[in-house]
Amino acid sequence: PKPSLRPLTAAEKAKLSGTVGLIEDGGLRASLERLGATILGQKKP
Repeated sequence: PKPSLRPLTAAEKAKLSGTVGLIEDGGLRASLERLGATILGQKKP
């Protein structure tokens, strides 16, 4: 079963968006943003 992920904080969302924001390919950017959200969501705050 999939582990449940905690929601990201506003600061985490902003940092993630800033990190992947310069990637021109929209599909790649979206995939990396989802990956980053999954990784951050698994960590305890």
